[in-house]
Amino acid sequence: GNVITLGRLTVAAGEQVLQTPWTASAFTSANNSYRIAFTEIAGPGTLVKAGHQPVEINGYDASFSGNFIVAGPIGLAVQPSGNLRLNASTNTINNLTVGGIFSPVGGKTLTVNGVLEIGDNAGQVVNGTGGVSTGSVTGAVSVPNNATVNINVLRNNGILGVTGGSTTINVNQIQGSGLYQTYGQPMTLQKSGGAPAPIADAPDRPTTIKVAGNNTVTLNPASGGTMTGGVEVQSGTLRVAPSAVATNPFGNTTIKVLGYETPVVASPTAATLQLVGTNAITHGG
Repeated sequence: GNVITLGRLTVAAGEQVLQTPWTASAFTSANNSYRIAFTEIAGPGTLVKAGHQPVEINGYDASFSGNFIVAGPIGLAVQPSGNLRLNASTNTINNLTVGGIFSPVGGKTLTVNGVLEIGDNAGQVVNGTGGVSTGSVTGAVSVPNNATVNINVLRNNGILGVTGGSTTINVNQIQGSGLYQTYGQPMTLQKSGGAPAPIADAPDRPTTIKVAGNNTVTLNPASGGTMTGGVEVQSGTLRVAPSAVATNPFGNTTIKVLGYETPVVASPTAATLQLVGTNAITHGG
């Protein structure tokens, strides 16, 4: 599509919304497939991306706060937002909150020094069934296999998936009660360099590791997990493969591997838990 390139985008203090057009078809078709690109972003505020038209950030001024939000749905009228493209070769930011849909750009590096939070949008989506408003439309992040992603704290309360092939996401700590979803390609979660990643409760809720899909989520967990929500393998495979001895990496929680009658979920998507490698794994739950 066509790109309209502008200069510096300065974000004033507080949360500042950049509203773009919406579309009922493919996200990239918004506003006749035109994209808006900024040479750099600056200022002390948080940029809130709303709407579907692609917005590209090609550089970062030293004055920028490093904080982004991709807006989520509101009620029945406002769709989840998307198409924030962090397009510099190396994108080093502080915090990224995804209430809508976000994907790192393939071939680029995204480093989140604070928290990458995928929201559950609780209370924002009233689905019309007896006034239920439990946030059933969550935020979603899809990581392409040719992107390099380094996250300090991954707080997944929505859906995290991967595309394009086997994908490794480097995380220093895992939190949240969201879903790790595979569809045709495996996902690996570990610290950079293949070190084990600790799992802890989020500030506002217990952490539960939930896995679903038709492929494998490989987790390299560290000893001494402080999570309290347990593990739930709904479908697909959770492969626990620590690179060091792992003592209570899931705390003293319950691990559930769900079973279904064959007509409901048949092989190969049936839930499977694998404990692999030469390092001892001890679970106190």
